[in-house]
Amino acid sequence: MSTVIGNLVGIRNLLDKANLVQFLEDTARFYGSRVLVLDPALEPVARLNDPEETLDPTRLPLRREANAWMIDGPGVHAVDVYGHTVGFLCAEPISAGDGHAAEALCRHAAGILSELGVKEYELNDLSQEILDSYEEVNLFYGISSAVGTVRDVEAICTVILEKVCEIIRVNRASILLTDEKAGELYVAAAVGIPAEERSRIRIPVGEGISGQVMESRTARLVDDVGNLPHGMLSGFESYATSSFISVPLLVERGAGVSVGVGAVAVPDGKAIGVINMTDKKGDESFTSGDLKLLTALSHQAAVLIENTRLIELEKELRIARDIQQGLLPDSPPVVAGLELAGTCQPATNVGGDYYDFVWREQDGNLAVVIADVSGHNVASALMMAVARSALRSEFRATGDPGTVLERANGFLYEDLTRAELFLSILCMVYEPEGRTLRYSSAGHNPALLFRPGERSCRILDADGLLAGVLDGMTYPTEELELREGDVVMLYTDGLVEAVNGSGEMFGLARLADVFRLAAQRPSREILDRVFAAVYRFSGDRSGADDMTMVVLKVTGGQDR
Repeated sequence: MSTVIGNLVGIRNLLDKANLVQFLEDTARFYGSRVLVLDPALEPVARLNDPEETLDPTRLPLRREANAWMIDGPGVHAVDVYGHTVGFLCAEPISAGDGHAAEALCRHAAGILSELGVKEYELNDLSQEILDSYEEVNLFYGISSAVGTVRDVEAICTVILEKVCEIIRVNRASILLTDEKAGELYVAAAVGIPAEERSRIRIPVGEGISGQVMESRTARLVDDVGNLPHGMLSGFESYATSSFISVPLLVERGAGVSVGVGAVAVPDGKAIGVINMTDKKGDESFTSGDLKLLTALSHQAAVLIENTRLIELEKELRIARDIQQGLLPDSPPVVAGLELAGTCQPATNVGGDYYDFVWREQDGNLAVVIADVSGHNVASALMMAVARSALRSEFRATGDPGTVLERANGFLYEDLTRAELFLSILCMVYEPEGRTLRYSSAGHNPALLFRPGERSCRILDADGLLAGVLDGMTYPTEELELREGDVVMLYTDGLVEAVNGSGEMFGLARLADVFRLAAQRPSREILDRVFAAVYRFSGDRSGADDMTMVVLKVTGGQDR
């Protein structure tokens, strides 16, 4: 039933208005006419100034055509409200010479009833809007109150679904969220679907009604699923037996959304899932009002879901930060003839940077490691913890950086592959007795060497593939004799990839220049000057990735 018809007042109810019948009775007498009021089925509703029931409905100039009554003569006027006929008013003169008076009476009285019907409709429509608004506000308040202590996405979805089902009264409903990696929708909460079925429902984005609503960000209202093409329904949709609604869950919504039966204009925002409803109780069809309410609700639901995800992510990042910071050295070891400094400036979102110093008791050499694991989450932090343990263990077994990387890659390969992560590592071993530096790289940024008297920095490159890409890799070891005054800098990509307001990267050339100009300073001051230059360049926009740096400066003596 349309909203207009639902808000119409029948002609019987119009005549119940105070003094209206008496007014029409007096008017009929004044015009010397008999009056008959009929409902849309031509059943008599009221007779005015016609005590003998002279007016016969079967003799009126009315005929049925295409499910509508057609007026073929004078003395009959329809009572119309917004294009819908709610009844008829008929008049005939008591005296033969009063035909014009009866026609005028009929026309004016029908007009009065039509105008009254319009006013009643508008009042009912306003009352319905107030009621709908109250239900909507009450629903939003109920959801907000119910989810106040809930911090789990699926629990949030369950609360939202239960509340909305109370208002719209449906037998089946679901909230589907996106699995972005798989490009599919999965059931986060459902009503009226067996629990064992939920885990099996996966709908590719773009397929079925839900997938199309997700992809287009446009709501759909299907009046009769039986009229849909074969194969159009999938997953939860296959349970539908009558009408069906699917509305996207949108975050960061822009301007208002225009709502109508069948589809809703595409709003701004990112779709994170859909709300589906089918089989309204009482075998009723969904209305545009249901679609409007569900669309309004979907925006609040999307914000609640996204905020809950962000809270979960923040907790995860906090754990990852704690793990990451726990891996870093409290202070560099004291090595005679070598000045060491290292630091990691954490990103706004946790990165996967790590550096370490490992003293080899058996030969008195120092191992230095800097690494960066892909990803920004707890899994990345845990993987770095495992990598740290593996690297430390291998350094105690061998002093060759290439061998350490080969063994560590073999140990970590399956875990990295399963987690869809990879790891860049630069390993160095410094031998104080001969000032020999051996190094090997697994896809990490090359170290820089400043040598007094030289006009530019050297790049200490070493070919090697990222750990976790291929099993069975070998990593060559390079060797270099250092001199007093030489300075070696290890760093992660957060420094060279820091960007300014124009999107320009700091880059390796700038990093080398700043390093060269600061290289005469103590190691700690070299770190500070490099970071200061990066922050000046980026305007403190460098929080997207960790920035880690280690400096080794050869100063003199060779005893630990």
